[in-house]
Amino acid sequence: MVLLLSEGRSIRVTKNLIVLEDEVQNKFAAFNFQKFCKIVGPTDEIDATIEKMKKMEEEDVNLHLRVDIDGKWYVTMTSGMKCVNIRRWIVRDGREFPSRTGMALRFAEWEMFKKRVKTIHSVRADIAAV
Repeated sequence: MVLLLSEGRSIRVTKNLIVLEDEVQNKFAAFNFQKFCKIVGPTDEIDATIEKMKKMEEEDVNLHLRVDIDGKWYVTMTSGMKCVNIRRWIVRDGREFPSRTGMALRFAEWEMFKKRVKTIHSVRADIAAV
C-alpha cells in the first residue's frame, strides 16, 4: 500500500515495515511497527508545538521538541524550522548531530501524515494493535 503525503512524498506500507519516501531527494526512512507507533504517539504534543510556532512566528522565541523513537531516531521540532523532523542522529566527538537519514515533513504534510495513519490503522489491524 502506498499513500501520498505530497508531490513525490509518500508512506509505503509493507508486510513488516512502514517507509517514508521522498522520491525527489531520493531519501527514505524505514520503521518497524513499534518505532512507527512512537512517531505517531506524541501527535498531540507535536500539534501543540506547531500551534505555538504559528502564533510566535514574529517573535524570537526558542521552541524545541524532541521525542525519542529508539535512541538513534528522534522526532524533533525547532523554532525557525517549519517542519516535523523525523531523523536518525549520530554521535561525533561526544556530541549528537542530526544525520541526513530521515525526512522533514512540512506542517501540511504532517496533517496529511496523520490522515494517512488513520487509513493505515483502518486497513491494517496488525499495525493498529501495536
